[in-house]
Amino acid sequence: MAKHEHDFRDGFDVCVGNYGYYNEGELHDTWMRLPMDPDKIEPWLRSHGLFDEEHEEIYICLLYTSPSP
Repeated sequence: MAKHEHDFRDGFDVCVGNYGYYNEGELHDTWMRLPMDPDKIEPWLRSHGLFDEEHEEIYICLLYTSPSP
């Protein structure tokens, strides 16, 4: 494998947050490991305070940085 390539066979981390809370002046985000079973995503979001009936606007951000040469 080339030095600049990433190995995502074990999944990858994404930052998951909620725009509803953000628009209210609160930052609610955390890291999630993907892939995740689709049936487990909403319960995971709820357990991390990122989803409820008034705050359903979720964002996902994949932060990618290339390794130093």
